[in-house]
Amino acid sequence: MTKLHKDDLAVHMNADPRLNPWGIYSRDPWPGGVKVFFWFQTEADLRTRLADGSFDVDGDEEDWQPAIADMTAALSSISELSPADVDLLNSSTNGGFDIEWVGQFDELLHGNSSMAVELRESWHENGETSNQGLNSIIEPAKVADFANFVKTYGL
Repeated sequence: MTKLHKDDLAVHMNADPRLNPWGIYSRDPWPGGVKVFFWFQTEADLRTRLADGSFDVDGDEEDWQPAIADMTAALSSISELSPADVDLLNSSTNGGFDIEWVGQFDELLHGNSSMAVELRESWHENGETSNQGLNSIIEPAKVADFANFVKTYGL
């Protein structure tokens, strides 16, 4: 596997989550580190990038090689990536990055994970009001706007 270059990761950071529905919300491992979503077309693409050290953007090959075996083992025990897998995946990053959420964009629209709830609450608090409350699901007519909001969340 070839680790993605930082510029290639930017492509995934700017990808439309409606067309690339498999995502990860990660942050640099130090206090105040940048938090960002990355979006992939398939779960297999996301798994490949988790396993090859691509998200450890500041480490060199010597730093991220040990994490590859740990992440590969963790991924092999997961049938389908979901927010419930965050703790297991974080135990496999060897401190190169922290994962705050992993899963599908649809989960952010309708799910009950803490990240989904936080995003929807933030979305509604930022002027996208809903008669159903701050944690209400995103209405179909607002999905494109929500996708744009998600792409810049945390930056």
